[in-house]
Amino acid sequence: MHNTGIRSGIDFIGTCAWGTHLCLLYRTKQEFLEISVPFLKAGLENNELCIWLTGRDLPARDVKRLLKNLIPQFDSFLQTGNLEIHDGRTWCSQDN
Repeated sequence: MHNTGIRSGIDFIGTCAWGTHLCLLYRTKQEFLEISVPFLKAGLENNELCIWLTGRDLPARDVKRLLKNLIPQFDSFLQTGNLEIHDGRTWCSQDN
């Protein structure tokens, strides 16, 4: 991968070109969070729109509580619309 562009928030990846797609395979919720939270935080710090679709194992209320503790200005990102948190099943079943 070419190492110029936007900071990914993932130490072993570094920066990525805009439009780079990443895939995450994980065994535990902790592994998922260790990659996902820094990635999300970097996107927010780069003024990107970030959407977290929650699942059965990590519902929206848990995601919000977790991110509030780990991301400075969490409430501000929600208020400005830079961060949206939605139930994944509801999101995927909407007509629009």
